[in-house]
Amino acid sequence: MAGGVFFVVDRIVKVGTKGTDADISLGGIFFAGLLFTLVFAAVTITVFTGAVALFGWFLAALAAVLTVVYAWRVAMVARDRKLMAAMFAEEEAVVRAAAGSDPANAAAWLRLSELCELKGDYPAALKYCRKCCELEPTDANNRRLERMKADAVKTLRGIP
Repeated sequence: MAGGVFFVVDRIVKVGTKGTDADISLGGIFFAGLLFTLVFAAVTITVFTGAVALFGWFLAALAAVLTVVYAWRVAMVARDRKLMAAMFAEEEAVVRAAAGSDPANAAAWLRLSELCELKGDYPAALKYCRKCCELEPTDANNRRLERMKADAVKTLRGIP
């Protein structure tokens, strides 16, 4: 039962993230611990003082606090995504300029390929990786190109 509660709290804490891991995050443990502590305190106060009416107020306040925390988490995830998108766009512009000013720069073409792959633009990523392999045909670059081709085939076939 406690494991299930930890899992649910962890999913709430990780809302909006792409994390598919089943591990419970430190944030999830913190919020679950906070929730258990507050509920235990409310039950203890209610039992020892007999103030049952306070328990209802406590639950309402707890629901409000958890709602605010959830909304804050959603806002932080959205802010972080926006910041990361801006950082990737800036890096891509710098790398494109480097590749444009020095077309023989294999490292720039490789990084441009990586950035396009992160964005999900697989045709461009393959094109830039091929350019990198033409300039610098190392085993690592060729393995990367072969992996990208295999991933492209899987994506076209709808294989996860």
